[in-house]
Amino acid sequence: MEPSVRDTLRQLIARYGHSLCDDPRRCEAMLRDLCGQHKREVFILVSALRQRVAADLLGGSSGLPTPLLLGRLRQRLEDELALTGEAAHWAVETWALVLGVIAEPMAIIAPARAQSPIAIDSPGVTWAIEAERELKKIPFFLRASARRATELFATEHGIHTITLETLYDAKAHFGR
Repeated sequence: MEPSVRDTLRQLIARYGHSLCDDPRRCEAMLRDLCGQHKREVFILVSALRQRVAADLLGGSSGLPTPLLLGRLRQRLEDELALTGEAAHWAVETWALVLGVIAEPMAIIAPARAQSPIAIDSPGVTWAIEAERELKKIPFFLRASARRATELFATEHGIHTITLETLYDAKAHFGR
């Protein structure tokens, strides 16, 4: 990825402040004006902004250690936008650097994923294959929210493995 785009974004944040993160269209217009030849990098950074990466970085996202938070944000970009691991890493790292969350590039810890064909791990809980299949039937733009809500429900109820029943119980609980 082109480092000059990161430097330009850093200058924009220094000049206009964090409020630039609240307006992806404005940020995109400024980046295109100043870095128009680097369309891929501009697209990746603005897409990450629209996925609320900057907001989560600025909000501290529930007291998670920084490397773990960065890993979760990277995974979100990979899952929701189908970005490569390298592109997602660069986007999250760039936003963390320009917002002052980290002082220098650092390794991002990816959330644990199961290697077993029986279940898929998520932070704190295990997803049964049939529950994961059912989750994939949810429209992609709602899937991450449904996953988080179900994991929250499971954690609050002491459930370690999310089954179809857990998924439907969470749906009923949050659908009220």
